Amino acid sequence: GGKGSAKTTVAVVILLTLFFDEKYKNSQILIARESLRDLKNTLVSEFRKKCAEIGAKQDEVFIVKDDLQYIENLITGTKIFYLSLSDKNQQYRSVLSYEFNVVIIDELDRISEEAFDEVSQRMRLRSDFNRGLLNLNPVPETHWVYRKFVKGNYPQTKIIKSSSYDNYIKVKIPVSVFTSKAKPYVYDDKEYYVIGNTRYEVIGREGDYILAKQYNLSHSFYVEMEHRNYAFKRVMLYGEWGSAYVDDGLYTSSFSENNVFKGVITPKDLQYFYRVYAGLDFGFRRPAFVLLAEDEWGRLIVIDELLGENISTLQFIDLVRRRLREKWRLDALQVEWYGDIAGRQASQSDGVSIISRIRQEYNIDVITNKVPILDSVGLLRELLEKDIRNQKALQISPDAPISMAGFLGEFKMDDFGKPVKDGYYDHIHDAIRYVVWGVARQSKYDKFKVIVPEY
Repeated sequence: GGKGSAKTTVAVVILLTLFFDEKYKNSQILIARESLRDLKNTLVSEFRKKCAEIGAKQDEVFIVKDDLQYIENLITGTKIFYLSLSDKNQQYRSVLSYEFNVVIIDELDRISEEAFDEVSQRMRLRSDFNRGLLNLNPVPETHWVYRKFVKGNYPQTKIIKSSSYDNYIKVKIPVSVFTSKAKPYVYDDKEYYVIGNTRYEVIGREGDYILAKQYNLSHSFYVEMEHRNYAFKRVMLYGEWGSAYVDDGLYTSSFSENNVFKGVITPKDLQYFYRVYAGLDFGFRRPAFVLLAEDEWGRLIVIDELLGENISTLQFIDLVRRRLREKWRLDALQVEWYGDIAGRQASQSDGVSIISRIRQEYNIDVITNKVPILDSVGLLRELLEKDIRNQKALQISPDAPISMAGFLGEFKMDDFGKPVKDGYYDHIHDAIRYVVWGVARQSKYDKFKVIVPEY
């Protein structure tokens, strides 16, 4: 989730339940974070505070062994161990002699994959309740957490996403108080109200009371976050996967919230209301595909993508054809294909180019153009900023997450303003450049002729 989205609060509530409920007696629980000091100041401190609030007294109901870093319930026998997962001191290796049935890791994005694997292998205590809870701010698609849990289909995993706006309670406020003190505040076409430094959202009325969401974070915090660039807001406010800190993105200054496609395109829509194009990059062992839809006004939308991994181009084309059939109900021959001009080069082994081989195997003609790097980047920037009938000329669907992350900052440039070849995002970027250049600059528009009636 985003910043202040109550991730730690949720963990504390779960800890209280596990610690005091007889159903979970004799549980061995590990809570961890990169920094032991931060862990003590957040999860451990908040847990002990809540214990005091519910009347559970230290040394009567539970004991704290701070030197041994555990808290033990004297009634249920449940123990909570807490330790650092920093690579610097490798304190996590001290748990090798322990077994747990519950592991809770806070700020997972800050620890190494090695530390996570080491600790997760200790979650093997036989119990009726075995669970892990991993809290983190969203990470980009290249982070090990994303690769392991999202792309890798990690077993028995449930991903729960929360935004900073999900952190609220419902309250009743007297109408007289509300009308005299509340000041309106509008953000993203949504109306809020502010009393002091607290933000409210009205959800109804009950007699002489206003029913409202009372946000638990300060209004000034939200305002500061809402005025950051979209890449930051998307990750740290809305809780979407991606990188919040971008400074050398090719399109960071051009890409905005208005470039995010907010509609829904069904397979039936695609067949009847859009022209469909495909972009291909024949990357070595990592080919890339993007699907581009053009509406009746000429607006372009990246609606799908696929990035290969250790796969030949022909094997990749097979996957793309299957994806088109199963996801979009499209035959590959219904799509206009654009690719890298390097695909025309004859193979050293048999003298047949990859373009010719695709034509022979699948009857697909891939159109190739000489696509200047800087000119095509400039074209993409122009389309991102250009409006067509009050909508951006180039939009990216959230269903194309690599493309989205790229435009938000992962399509990077070097000191000379040229795209960086990182072996991952650059393949998708190239596929987009080829197809957008071909569609937006194709020669058929040179002969476009408007026919008007004669009077």
